[in-house]
Amino acid sequence: MSRLTEQRRSFMKWITAAPVFGAIALQELSQKAAAAAGMIWHEVALRGTSSGEFEAQIAELKPFLEQNWRGHVSPRSGMPVYERPVAVVLYREDHRFLLDQIIPRAGRTEANFDLIIASQPYRAKSSVNFRAKRIVAPLARALRAGGRLIGIHSHGQDPGMEIIQAVWPGENPFAVSRHELLRAVKYELGSAGRDLNFNAYADNRSIFRYDMEALPNEVTGSIGTSTAFAAWNAAVYVAQIEDDRLTEMTQSGRYLDAAREVLRKHNGLWFYDESYVISRRRD
Repeated sequence: MSRLTEQRRSFMKWITAAPVFGAIALQELSQKAAAAAGMIWHEVALRGTSSGEFEAQIAELKPFLEQNWRGHVSPRSGMPVYERPVAVVLYREDHRFLLDQIIPRAGRTEANFDLIIASQPYRAKSSVNFRAKRIVAPLARALRAGGRLIGIHSHGQDPGMEIIQAVWPGENPFAVSRHELLRAVKYELGSAGRDLNFNAYADNRSIFRYDMEALPNEVTGSIGTSTAFAAWNAAVYVAQIEDDRLTEMTQSGRYLDAAREVLRKHNGLWFYDESYVISRRRD
């Protein structure tokens, strides 16, 4: 994968979360004068009415991204760190008037959201304190009265993890449960969380499953390489296995054998996610 492709994927993920994470990030950056002073603002009013027109204009951001959307891996935490704060604000030009009050602007740091969907917003192996302090607590603070945050992350204990543990025994990237996370968020918020409700729910309501699509004859009997490879890719993606470990493992065929065994055992492949809800009481 090229560096530019990675930049664009990272950028598209940012676009998906921009209405929430953009406002939260700006709210926190405003408290740091030095960071705010060095921040780059780039506003793009998208013209047209079709996704194709919007995609072409987003692609035109390539020179800006190459110059400014840069980062490195922190030697201390191992997490990605941007070289300087950058805000890219996108909206439809023909909706500018309707969106005027919510378009992020330098110096304006209001974040009051009715609904926040935080799907896989942190690394699987990140600590519970990091998740609470850096991700979930700031999002919870941004809820308006009656607002709701729906959090979703991988649960494990599924056929996907059986593939991973067959190759790397003892591997457990999903060590933090929703219950632990919500306790840590409540502690982090302190008195600021008094008007919030924290709902972990019972397993039968919180935990849900999603399946890898395959024809019945593809996961029984002689399982082809393409099906086994698809299962392997899905498993390592969900478990967020590092590239260097993947390179070492894929030099042998053992990983495909592990995928085939699990597919035969369960007649398919699926994964479990768990969800939680944080809501702010109405005035």
